[in-house]
This record gives sequence, C-alpha cells and structure tokens, in this order.
Amino acid sequence: MPVGPDRWELETHRWRQLRRAIVASARGLCGLCGHGPGADTVDHAIPPSRGGARFDPANLIAAHGKHPCPTCGRKCNSEKGSMTITEWRVFLATASALACSAASRSRGRPATQ
Repeated sequence: MPVGPDRWELETHRWRQLRRAIVASARGLCGLCGHGPGADTVDHAIPPSRGGARFDPANLIAAHGKHPCPTCGRKCNSEKGSMTITEWRVFLATASALACSAASRSRGRPATQ
C-alpha cells in the first residue's frame, strides 16, 4: 500500500514494534472512544501535522482502526483525523448530546439540558 511522503516512517519496523507495544499495553481498550476490546492501531494525541511527536509513546493512544468499535461502531483513528485528543473528546461529547436530544424529540419528550 503506497503511503504519502510524510507517512513513510509509519511503515517501518520501528513503528510496527511501537504500535504493537502501545496496543498491548492498552489491553484492547480504545483511548479515543473508551470502549474495548478491539483497539488494533494507535493514533497520535497531537497529530504530527500539528506539531506532535511521531514516535513518542506519550503521544500515542491505542485506537480502533481497521475494525470498527464493537460498541459504538466508530473507526476512531480515521474519524479523529487531524484533531487533537482534546478536540476529539469535545466532538464526541457534542455528538452524544445531539444524539440524545434528537432521540428525546423523536419520542415526543422534551430534551434535557
């Protein structure tokens, strides 16, 4: 699978070993949605495109990637995109609140704030 010029390092042996260690230490729990099992890749808390360290284990989080989360159905790594982990959590909270509000309206009940 071809990769872009700034992503070639993500195909190296060093990256594969680091990714495997991060996923193993998380025991399958996704650090992006909080669900498990099934985290099969890692994501950067601060993306390299925004100044984050590419190989720093402190900047890496286990995530659902190739396979969607069995609980929420998200492919968290690709859905997060270039957001920071803080931006992602705000996005999830907002999406969850909107979904709850829509569900309440569809049942004819007022939404709670």
